[in-house]
Amino acid sequence: MVKAFARSGYAQPAVMGTRLERLSSFLSKTLRAWAQRWRGLGAAVLLVAVAGCGSSTEESASNAAAHPGETTYTRYCFSCHAAGIAGAPRAGDAEQWAPRLAKGPEALLASTIAGIAPGMPARGLCNQCSDEELTNAIDYMTKPRE
Repeated sequence: MVKAFARSGYAQPAVMGTRLERLSSFLSKTLRAWAQRWRGLGAAVLLVAVAGCGSSTEESASNAAAHPGETTYTRYCFSCHAAGIAGAPRAGDAEQWAPRLAKGPEALLASTIAGIAPGMPARGLCNQCSDEELTNAIDYMTKPRE
């Protein structure tokens, strides 16, 4: 009976099982290597994704009382303007903001909305932000820090 089963072609799954095991092992190793390479980026994406989640009403009230543009800055502008990435003026650095402020607040808002090649994306990647929210974020960033 075993010989008949083997001759019928149904014995192939045992061979396939070996191939599947090898494929599974290969994918497992590949995914582990990928996860190790991108671990830092994954953590950053996770932090950005949950940045606004779970805040209490008290925290929201204190953030709103601090400055109306601070929340927008923290969620969208911080990653470039805190470190000065791609020539972005650092938040709170009056010297770096002076030439931009000299052009006037309307010009600064217009360049924020349109973006500045090559580093500043349109609306700072905050496509859902209103012009007022962007203006508040600009105001927050241009204020000198103590």
